[in-house]
Amino acid sequence: MNKGFKAGIRPGSLVSRFVEDRNGATAIEYGLIAGLLGIVIIVSLGALGTTIRDDVFGMIATTLNDAADS
Repeated sequence: MNKGFKAGIRPGSLVSRFVEDRNGATAIEYGLIAGLLGIVIIVSLGALGTTIRDDVFGMIATTLNDAADS
């Protein structure tokens, strides 16, 4: 008697069911999509942060320096 297997289930049928099962592949695909979206968000926020730092805070610093010089 095979230990670890239910009666009536052959090991070959377990392998064939595993190969034909698409649920795991779908979960992996969703994981890859979520990871890719995360990378895109991080990169875009990094670029946006640099723009905000240079433009907005640069303008504020210039305005404050001009006000201090007057």
